[in-house]
Amino acid sequence: MANESKPLFVIEDTEEINYIEKCEGYTIITMSNTEQIISDFSLEKLEKLLPCDKFMRVHKAFIVKTSLITEIVQIGNFHQAILKNGKRIPISKRKKCVLLSKLITVK
Repeated sequence: MANESKPLFVIEDTEEINYIEKCEGYTIITMSNTEQIISDFSLEKLEKLLPCDKFMRVHKAFIVKTSLITEIVQIGNFHQAILKNGKRIPISKRKKCVLLSKLITVK
């Protein structure tokens, strides 16, 4: 019998994901009910698994569901996405223009 690899966790409905944050050696997936799932999947792997029309990597440490972004604010030289729940997510300089164009297209 061959060894079958089994996923450590399965998220059946990506609609329930609000954002994903990279930490040292693991990621934290924050769900819409505020539950947090800890995973050893890299952000790179999760980014490939999530639908790109709904999620975007906005920073080296964050993937966010774009429909939850209510506004983008500038604080000094830095930008942040503010989500419907008030959470502030940093936006990298390189991702800002892509995110803005995606938000304009979506809304």
